[in-house]
Amino acid sequence: MKTLVAVVVLAVCCLGCPSNRKTASAPATPPPPPEVPVTVGHAVQETVLEVVQSLGTVQTVNAMPITSRVGGQIRKVHFTEGQFVEKDALLFTIDSDPFQEQLNQAEAFRTRDLARLKFLTTEAKRLEQLKKTDVASQSDLDRALAEVAAMEATVLADEAEAKQARLNIAFCTIQSPVAGRTSAYGLNEGGIVEANKTQLLVVNQIKPIHVAFPVPERSLPEIQRRMKGRTLEVRASLPDAPDKPHVGKLVFVDNAIDTQSGMILLKAEFPNDDETLWPGQFVHATLVLGEKPDTVVVPEAAVQHGQKGAYVFVVNSEMAAEFRQITLGVTQDGGVEVLAGVKAGETVVTDGQNKLKKGFKVKVKGAGQEQATPPGEKKQESASGKAPPGN
Repeated sequence: MKTLVAVVVLAVCCLGCPSNRKTASAPATPPPPPEVPVTVGHAVQETVLEVVQSLGTVQTVNAMPITSRVGGQIRKVHFTEGQFVEKDALLFTIDSDPFQEQLNQAEAFRTRDLARLKFLTTEAKRLEQLKKTDVASQSDLDRALAEVAAMEATVLADEAEAKQARLNIAFCTIQSPVAGRTSAYGLNEGGIVEANKTQLLVVNQIKPIHVAFPVPERSLPEIQRRMKGRTLEVRASLPDAPDKPHVGKLVFVDNAIDTQSGMILLKAEFPNDDETLWPGQFVHATLVLGEKPDTVVVPEAAVQHGQKGAYVFVVNSEMAAEFRQITLGVTQDGGVEVLAGVKAGETVVTDGQNKLKKGFKVKVKGAGQEQATPPGEKKQESASGKAPPGN
């Protein structure tokens, strides 16, 4: 029993030794921050465009529903579905035989009634001479003159019937009122057309073409100011080709603001020579108001979004990542305007941010082949002749 107590006391004394306490409480050496492979770009200072951006819809300048002004059977269809047709191109031929018979009948009646009119006119002149010698009465002369007037009216009616028949024959040939793309057939050859009711097809004029897009009412005063003395440029980008905008011009500002949405409708016209813009498409519309010089721009891929807003990781001179909260401006042509948080010339991370934390060391993948254009290097000009922001 005495031996056991001595062993316990010895163990307690050993644990209480200062050297032993120091060894037990010494913290482990923290591992160095990991070196994260990233892709980088550069914040550049350049002239960017002042724009108003919106989501727009492509609309035809003219959407012409084609109906027939006469009824009858379709004898011939002269186009294929979806074909581009020129103005006055022949589309349909309707059977004109019934109208030709009406014309023949009207002309026959006119010939008959002209002969009758000639006879009645001669009779009236004879009675007029006889009246001078009191052989014929005034009543006989008045009756003869009335018959002449009635026959003249009958001849005019015959001529109107003939003219209407000629018009109907002309209406049997249906032409395109505008140049554009045809829709699907409303009726095929042999179908029966009801006058002024049966829709045969729709011709959409797509060269040029319109893009309609709403903008907030707060933008209207600035738009009106910039419109004075010049035409504003509008760019339309398809969702799958944001870097290849179509360039057009503003042609319409609506005459009232939508009180429910607080938006006003604008329209831009585009040449659309390649027919890339198609009625009903959704596009990103950008109204160009002017230019903003000396603007800091970073690649769009560098911008991340968190609970406190947008941020980027900046690579400092020690190849360590710095977290920067930033204030954003507009986004255009793959670049983002930075109003605060990043200076021109700084290097920002464009890929690999999900593995980064403040202070982590970074290793640039493909060093010397950064994605963004370094400061001072000439950038490609945009469609307006000005350098677009970012890449």
